[in-house]
Amino acid sequence: MSSCSSILNENAEVSRSIPQEIAAPLARSVTRIEADGVVEGCEDGTVEPPPPLEINDPDISLAYGLNQIRAPEAWSISVGSGCRVAVIDTGVDRSHPEFHGRIEPGYNFVADSDQPEDDNGHGTHVAGIVGASAGNGRGAAGSAPNCRIIPIKVLDNNNLGTWSDVVSGILFAVDAGA
Repeated sequence: MSSCSSILNENAEVSRSIPQEIAAPLARSVTRIEADGVVEGCEDGTVEPPPPLEINDPDISLAYGLNQIRAPEAWSISVGSGCRVAVIDTGVDRSHPEFHGRIEPGYNFVADSDQPEDDNGHGTHVAGIVGASAGNGRGAAGSAPNCRIIPIKVLDNNNLGTWSDVVSGILFAVDAGA
């Protein structure tokens, strides 16, 4: 097993492609982690990039935030496959076609049930920003279009809730692997 910094140095071509505003803090963090002795070493793993996304979503130009966060560039590295994202909000419309096959079991802390349906629309909108499918010919695309979504309802139809439900939602998300 190698040191993490030596792997970063050996992969200079990859390291050069990381924007400086990310690379410098990453290098400092690696140095601190190695100095703490918590991490014994790193292994150089190869990650296959995802196949290119076919973007045919008619409303993609309306999703101005995707360009702001440089999502199209990031999609050449990851599209969120294997990631779980908890949407802690008013719930999620679990039958929405943008999330087909990617909704995991969630919880409704407002009604104390396993039915985290969205009766407001805000949580579904947030879930779309994060994980709307790409290349399905409808709507727009999310920043991580292949992620799995864990719907957690902590706010009612008026967007009101309690801090205890929010805390419970966060703990549920952590326990669910988000």
